[in-house]
Amino acid sequence: MRLITFIFFILLTNITVGQNLYRVPAEWEKQKAFLVSYNGVLEDSILDKNAYQVIDNLIKELSSENKVFVLVGKGLDETKLIQNFKRQKINLTNIQILPIENLHSMGVCRDVGPIIAKNKSNENVLVKFNWSPVGFDATNKPTNQPKSITVRRNNYFDKLSTTLHHSLIENHLAIEGGEIENNGNGVLILVESFTKKRNANFTTYQFDSLLQSVYGKSKIIWLKQGDILDPGIGESKLAENIYGQGMGGHIDEFARFVNDSTIFLAYPNKSECNNDSIKMKMLHRMEVNYDILLKATTKNGQHFKIVKIPVPDILPYKYYYDTLKSKHPMPIRFILDENPSIKTGTTIKYLPAASYLNFVFANDKIIIPKYYRKGYPKTSLQKDKEVLRIFRSYFKGKKIIQMDVLGLNYCMGGIHCWTQQVPE
Repeated sequence: MRLITFIFFILLTNITVGQNLYRVPAEWEKQKAFLVSYNGVLEDSILDKNAYQVIDNLIKELSSENKVFVLVGKGLDETKLIQNFKRQKINLTNIQILPIENLHSMGVCRDVGPIIAKNKSNENVLVKFNWSPVGFDATNKPTNQPKSITVRRNNYFDKLSTTLHHSLIENHLAIEGGEIENNGNGVLILVESFTKKRNANFTTYQFDSLLQSVYGKSKIIWLKQGDILDPGIGESKLAENIYGQGMGGHIDEFARFVNDSTIFLAYPNKSECNNDSIKMKMLHRMEVNYDILLKATTKNGQHFKIVKIPVPDILPYKYYYDTLKSKHPMPIRFILDENPSIKTGTTIKYLPAASYLNFVFANDKIIIPKYYRKGYPKTSLQKDKEVLRIFRSYFKGKKIIQMDVLGLNYCMGGIHCWTQQVPE
């Protein structure tokens, strides 16, 4: 069986070399619908009510002008959900609730679900990339993830394929939607420390061939490291008594194409780093990434325009560690598992992966994060205003919607993570 699989793989890589079998449209191109994870991994998360409010607000904005497939776990009371949507004056004519078995244990739709590409006939196809332990299973230990999630993912993809009337193709690479940026015109951005690590068994030749078959890419820009606030497994300690939890290198937290020749990059200024060791670490990473982007070129050989975007000023969530509690909420239990030296009675600070770049293109709208709240520093409000100004200057014909997303950030994600676009 292994020999057959290996032979099939060799044949596949040879067939796809130099062939652009499919193309993934850029996110700013016309979309006919959006997938939104409604419960995802929220039931076992801190501040879950606040997270649900963010998703409700997101669905309201998206469904005002677009079809929205709301992915829910099987067993969720759909009647109550509809009543909730009615109370919030959500446009129900554009809503279709789609129950997915074990949805809550698989994570969010952009990562565990499909990336949607176009074939040569301009028809949509669901691309099912491989899965690896980097993508977590919220209900099982990391070592159990590949086995436990296979059947669930198969059912998930079959359900989406039937609902959307899209055919399904599989790809051997381990790729999550949040780890790859695509300008729709032959250039991709990936994070070397993340994507190469989880695809270590592939040669460069094999990796490029398989990626080209889906994206029709001609160039890959390899950035070195991701956002410091998006730490991988074993990297949760950010500073003394300050912890984070994330995927370890998702590109949608810090670098995004906004058109085929412009890239927004999260970039703290040096003055704010003087008294903030975490932002200083991030600055060091982004300086390296910035230099790489400055040297990169488009498919036609033109240099990209790189725009520096502020890094939010937010307050960490404080959590009192009490071992008498039978179950700690996610992501706190991940942090505790990785840091056994934390003692009972300690109040730890959790700093989520908050980013202005985890935003959503929604046809005539762009939905972007905002972070200022009562009691926050004035710099937080100033940064919200500056980011709004930048987006308006680049998207003069679109409506820019600012949305408080912090409740979702605390659950290890953002509005881009919880959505996936369905191209026209």
